[in-house]
Amino acid sequence: MSEKNTISLPFTPTSTQETINFNDQEAITKYGFNIATNVLGNLDSVKDSLDTLYQKYLATLSLSDDEKEKSISEKQQMIHSCDHEIKQLELENQQLVERKHSLLEKISSYKDQLISLKTNGSKESINPITLIFGIVILIFLTIFLFLFYSSSLYSVFFGVPEDSLGFIIPDVFGSALENGLSTFLIITLLPMVFLCLGYVMHNLIDQNEKRKENDKKPAYFSLTAIILLAFLIDAIIGYKISEAVHHNKYIVGETDTLWSFNMIFSDVNFYLILALGFATYILWGICLHQVLSHPALKTLDEVTKEHIKKMDEKIAFEEKLVLEVDQMILSRTQQIYSIKEKINKLQQEIIDIRKGMVSININTIKGYVGAFKNGWITFLTNSQGKAYATQNSELISAMASQWLTDKAADLKEPIKL
Repeated sequence: MSEKNTISLPFTPTSTQETINFNDQEAITKYGFNIATNVLGNLDSVKDSLDTLYQKYLATLSLSDDEKEKSISEKQQMIHSCDHEIKQLELENQQLVERKHSLLEKISSYKDQLISLKTNGSKESINPITLIFGIVILIFLTIFLFLFYSSSLYSVFFGVPEDSLGFIIPDVFGSALENGLSTFLIITLLPMVFLCLGYVMHNLIDQNEKRKENDKKPAYFSLTAIILLAFLIDAIIGYKISEAVHHNKYIVGETDTLWSFNMIFSDVNFYLILALGFATYILWGICLHQVLSHPALKTLDEVTKEHIKKMDEKIAFEEKLVLEVDQMILSRTQQIYSIKEKINKLQQEIIDIRKGMVSININTIKGYVGAFKNGWITFLTNSQGKAYATQNSELISAMASQWLTDKAADLKEPIKL
């Protein structure tokens, strides 16, 4: 039994005068199948059948007078909406141009200042009063801390003298000399360790400020470690002195209670030592940083370099804003151009509608021809067999391509319906 007798038809043949729903590809394929059925797949009829399909498509484009007026009205409303959108975009562009002009003026001013800085250096006036005031405070705090830690360390290593609180010994250096030169040197030099820690704290704060200027995350671990170390040392000194003062009172009979660790939490001397030692030490460190960071202590070249760096950063920031504004202007200009093209197209469509003309996209026709061709080949497959259909499908495709090429030349301009 042959292949053509075993394959059923996918479509029921109907009249070729039927109307076609060109939004339904299957309906166009079915129409191709029906035409092929009527002419028994005769390839000589392919071109004429495509002409018929094309005429049917043109018939769907024909509008009544009411439909024409409705279509024109809709397109005019779209044009009005486009005009409003263009005005809005042009207004935004005008504002952006003004903003760009303002930014360029600011950049120009910054560049003039930059040239002046590089030529003449910074002429910023520096008030020395704050520096002098800071130095005076720093000197007195340094003397106090030196005496405080000398007395406290003497009490820790050599015992608290009678009738003394331990952290303030009036003749601490004389007492140290009585115990030998080495004792005097220890009591004199050990406080320098705390002053050195304060200087390290200043450097760490200075490094963090520079990291912030360079948009880097500050590093607080080392600074926190220095502060905790100072607190721990002061707490140990306070504990040892409080214990020694209590022991002296026990010996003279002012108290009959032996010292225990829990007493530290209620001992006034301990908290007084922390307040006078640790708190004052932190204040001294902050004051040292303020004094050493004062602009008056920097050379003119350093001050100028800082100003040049800040000015370069300002210029870079403003230039970045200018680029962003340029991008926004370009984007809106492109939108305006695209909308104007849309308006021109709509206006041409209105003219074509009034003249009874229509513009046809050849790619749309290609889709219809492809669906029609599939219907024709389906008929050949079912009626003559797959081998025959395959053999002739290339010929049908070539005929359809030639037809499309000829039709494309006719559709370069709007056609009259």
